[in-house]
Amino acid sequence: MENKKLLIKIFNTCFAKHNTLNLSVKGNSMFPILQEGDTVTIHSQFDYNIGDILVFFYKNNKLLIHRLLKK
Repeated sequence: MENKKLLIKIFNTCFAKHNTLNLSVKGNSMFPILQEGDTVTIHSQFDYNIGDILVFFYKNNKLLIHRLLKK
């Protein structure tokens, strides 16, 4: 849980200064759209649409990237 709190603090600091954050992709769950080693630029927003690609915390406090399939 401490790692998640630290990551959230880092994200908030980056978003406050730059409004974006670059992350490196690990894994292949979004293949062929995203491949391991790709860099994704994320930004915070409050409204999402079906088809958007989201980054969020999942089990074990890991970050997950997936496409929004339904609201």
